[in-house]
Amino acid sequence: MTRAPRWLKPINKIYMLLLRRGVSFGAEQPLVLTVRGRRSGKSRSTPITPMAVDAKRYAVAVFRVLKTRREAIRILEEEAA
Repeated sequence: MTRAPRWLKPINKIYMLLLRRGVSFGAEQPLVLTVRGRRSGKSRSTPITPMAVDAKRYAVAVFRVLKTRREAIRILEEEAA
């Protein structure tokens, strides 16, 4: 399983604090995505930068969690096709 580096969580907290205080980062306005945990019910937040492609907005994941090596190979093959 791919894990995010240890430094990412504290940096995200600082980044979200700056976003909430109105600091701008580049042309695209970053957002804070907050979801409630399915089992715990705790709110989890992460900064995202929406991207516009053909007038549709997407949120791009930086770290993809893969369960197996076979799944990683399948995804790479699909992207290459």
